[in-house]
Amino acid sequence: MMLKALAVFAATLGGWPTGAALPTGEEIAREADRRQQSRSQFYEGRIRVVDAKGRVRDKAWRFWRIGYGGDSKSVIQFTLPSEVKGVGLLTYSQRGKEDEQWMWTPSIRRDRRIAPQEKSTRFLGTDFTYEDLSERVVEDWDHLLKGETSCEGGTCWIVEAVPHEGKKSQYSRSVAHVRQSDYALMKMDLHVGSALRRTLVLSDHRVLQGTLTAHRLVMSDLEKGSRTELTLTDVRYNLPGDSEFFTLRSLGELHDPPK
Repeated sequence: MMLKALAVFAATLGGWPTGAALPTGEEIAREADRRQQSRSQFYEGRIRVVDAKGRVRDKAWRFWRIGYGGDSKSVIQFTLPSEVKGVGLLTYSQRGKEDEQWMWTPSIRRDRRIAPQEKSTRFLGTDFTYEDLSERVVEDWDHLLKGETSCEGGTCWIVEAVPHEGKKSQYSRSVAHVRQSDYALMKMDLHVGSALRRTLVLSDHRVLQGTLTAHRLVMSDLEKGSRTELTLTDVRYNLPGDSEFFTLRSLGELHDPPK
């Protein structure tokens, strides 16, 4: 899922050596990606959506993933509020193919496939789009190191990414701020055409099972003037996985957290 790729990076590098040759943008992206690999992931997500008028809506979802690196499956299920409880999103990511996504709506007991033209739309009233919730595969993008900037906890590389020809994305380019000391993603600017459309800011990084995990993500829609605050709890990696869990049949059941 893109949201997972944006949020989690390992934390074992002790800083970039003074005088050493700078890495390329591609090397930074690949190393950050290598450090976040895990066989599976689970978390509970608390969500607060704030619209342009300051009105607040609270939601909650659970997230499961199995696989990684362009060959993964993920499930999101809403648990709050009651009117969206049980709504689910199933995503299949396959290397060299477009992601496939299905939404389950419990009120009508029906699933529907998300069409390609829908992937740039907001997911159930949040500021995350369907594409944002897919896995972001490094090989689908060209990365260029554009410079450095100060950021919380030190200095960040500025890495610009543009989609490869043939890669379908709503974003014409993205600009990431990656902290040099631990490869943590601190910020990402997402452009549509020539305009900056969304900004993702990540904070509250903690090391879990050897992986540095951002526990707070804020996605802002600059066109609409709204933002979605996502807080992660009960984050776990490398849990046993069952491929039957990641099916449309299973999506129709509301699942408890793994034990």
